[in-house]
Amino acid sequence: MKNLPKFRTIEEEAKFWDTHSFADFADNYKEVKSDRISDKKDTVITVKVPSATKKALYIVAKRSNVAPSTLIRMWTSERLEEETEKYSRSKKF
Repeated sequence: MKNLPKFRTIEEEAKFWDTHSFADFADNYKEVKSDRISDKKDTVITVKVPSATKKALYIVAKRSNVAPSTLIRMWTSERLEEETEKYSRSKKF
């Protein structure tokens, strides 16, 4: 069984996976049951933004290799986590 190395940067990890297969490390991991993963998106929120913001969003999303809606979801989740943590420390949330 091969051990997966520790990576210092995302670039270092990307270079590693360019030359290695996940299959070489599959024995290190257990199968995850699908009921433990919740990625259900069951509601829609419409947000109006200036056209320049939309263009910038599409550029960043393309560079990140994700859909604009995915990028917004990621950013929203990250920010909500930060805010929840901040307010839970101050007991106001």
